[in-house]
Amino acid sequence: MPSRRRSRQRALQILYLWDVRRQPVEEATRAYFDSLYSEESRIQPQRDAFLDQLVTGSVEHLEELDRQIGQHAEHWRIERMPIVDRNILRLAVYEMMHSDTPAPVVIDEALELARRYSNEESVLFVNGVLDAVHRDLERAQLIEIFRAHLHRPATRGVRMPAQVGAQILIRAHRRVEQNRATAQPLGKPGGVVPAQGTANQAQLAGLFEQRRGQRDFGGGPRRGR
Repeated sequence: MPSRRRSRQRALQILYLWDVRRQPVEEATRAYFDSLYSEESRIQPQRDAFLDQLVTGSVEHLEELDRQIGQHAEHWRIERMPIVDRNILRLAVYEMMHSDTPAPVVIDEALELARRYSNEESVLFVNGVLDAVHRDLERAQLIEIFRAHLHRPATRGVRMPAQVGAQILIRAHRRVEQNRATAQPLGKPGGVVPAQGTANQAQLAGLFEQRRGQRDFGGGPRRGR
């Protein structure tokens, strides 16, 4: 069983073939492994489940991935990006959205791919796009948690004011940011890509404030004492 880093490297090479040749992904995968068999050893390397998940998942969710990348790649259209760069981004965004791999690990591995198969300018580009995608996904997840709590029925008449709910969610967001700061370094050694925590917290608090006067955080009518 190859390491996950090796699987990501092979997945990138397969996606490169698929992107250039525009052939079915299964044919691109078979052609790639046939080339490994002839070039690297007399024993044909075995495909692994993680590689297949990355390759087939990236192709199946291509429209969704390209939309996420396009929203955060300023002044760059997907079709104008270098083939290697756009497929590094596709692999990483797919893994962030559809696996349990921590986002800092995904980003760090994507940067290693960019260093190995592209150049330092691409490393900076990939880093910026993936960090922006990650912050967007994280913010969307927190907002979904907030909305789920808004519609949760009151339990035994317990009320949760909007301000209290906002503080709970903001503290959860701060814990996420602290975890990011202590995770693997992103970008250049010794540095972590700065997060937009303050803006996220303000947005979440604003959502709670919009609900004031309409209903309680936990829902349900006020009960007398």
